[in-house]
Amino acid sequence: MTRQRMVRTAVGAWVAVVFGLASGSAVQAECVDPLPLKFKNGKYRIMQFADIQDDHLIEPRSVELMKAALDAYKPDLVVFSGDNITGGEIANNSQVRQAINNIILPVEARHIPWIATFGNHDEDSKGAGGGAVTMGEPEQYRYYRSFSCNVNPVSAPDISGNSNAVVLVYGSEYDSGKPKYAIWVLDTGRYPPNPDEVAGQLINARDNTWDHLKIDQVNWYRRKSQQFEKVFGEKIPGLMWFHHPTPEFDYMWNNDFGTGHPTDQDGIDNPVIPPYSANDPEPNTYNRHKIVGERNECVCTGPFNAGIYTTVRERGDVKGIFVGHDHVNNYHGNYHGVYLGYAASAGFGTYGLSGAETHRMRGVRVFDIEEDNREVFRTYMVLASELGVCTTEHLYQCGNEMAESTKKIVPGSELDGVNLGADVNDPRVAAKLEIKNGRIVGERKNVPTVSR
Repeated sequence: MTRQRMVRTAVGAWVAVVFGLASGSAVQAECVDPLPLKFKNGKYRIMQFADIQDDHLIEPRSVELMKAALDAYKPDLVVFSGDNITGGEIANNSQVRQAINNIILPVEARHIPWIATFGNHDEDSKGAGGGAVTMGEPEQYRYYRSFSCNVNPVSAPDISGNSNAVVLVYGSEYDSGKPKYAIWVLDTGRYPPNPDEVAGQLINARDNTWDHLKIDQVNWYRRKSQQFEKVFGEKIPGLMWFHHPTPEFDYMWNNDFGTGHPTDQDGIDNPVIPPYSANDPEPNTYNRHKIVGERNECVCTGPFNAGIYTTVRERGDVKGIFVGHDHVNNYHGNYHGVYLGYAASAGFGTYGLSGAETHRMRGVRVFDIEEDNREVFRTYMVLASELGVCTTEHLYQCGNEMAESTKKIVPGSELDGVNLGADVNDPRVAAKLEIKNGRIVGERKNVPTVSR
């Protein structure tokens, strides 16, 4: 059997195993009665997947990371915090469902309850394929809810966004009148009108071209929080997830390490920890918020602050707010009594760091909560490298069967018969291919811009 035939055979097998599974209907899942969510032996573990941000031709290491993390840490709940999919080469609604299935079915196959909210990229493909893609966020949300392990309720009606929800977690000994924890997800939208529809001014193109939570969403959280306190006789501790960070994420970092731009006195744009640059304050005397992790790009907020942090701090029930969006930030800290934190991107098909470090920060965030001590929680990042997932810059550098099996060329095309193993780095060949991080996903038609 020739090498080219071996590659094509592997492709067929891989497509059957991965994409054959992913194109299956949600009704094939076997999760039974995911609600009510409950502590197990006094413990509850949540796993956050942020910014997988891929299309129907998903980079296989993203799926490998998900499976490895789920198997190693066995969460009781998974939270998808937005930019779960993106546009890419998606051409029809079937491929939108394919993209969703790629990331959902590893969770479904393990019978783990999950909840999701949207980011700015989930609807990127709408209008693609000459208008064939009509599956926007409302339709995607309904599709999410068709999976048997999904616990998203109907999105809160008559407020901004398409994925605002809260789900309660009950004790190890179930009592419907005594919820123990609250899981909040909010929808930070996509992009604000530019120019601003109120004042007619342009939105700052450097940092603030993404959308933000609206006041009606903040008020909805406040009402629900107050309702829980009235009905259950106590404030219900919980955690909150959404996609775009708020300005407080920036304030927290800058309070401890100096502004990242444009006025950082040591000239380090967005300094990371560790190490500290020479002119940054010493951590033992200045890290008042006990920040752990890295900041490698801006805290890319929306242009306006509707006050969710202030409201959460006032209510005192939500113990932490966690986001994604900025793929190469993964820090968290305690900002005046409320934890604020990032999960770095879990997707290998989207931007990361650069060069050999491109995938160093890929990973998932884990949260551990104890039923007898619900006022505190433990959180930490788990990196792909710690789970045995290859993190070389390009997939073909991994030298494993999965890397080989993803090299595919349309039969009968101009490139049919090319020895991909020998020629994938030949610029004359590469110019005719669409390659995502070293994975050949087809012949080049148009290459989408890689964006946050």
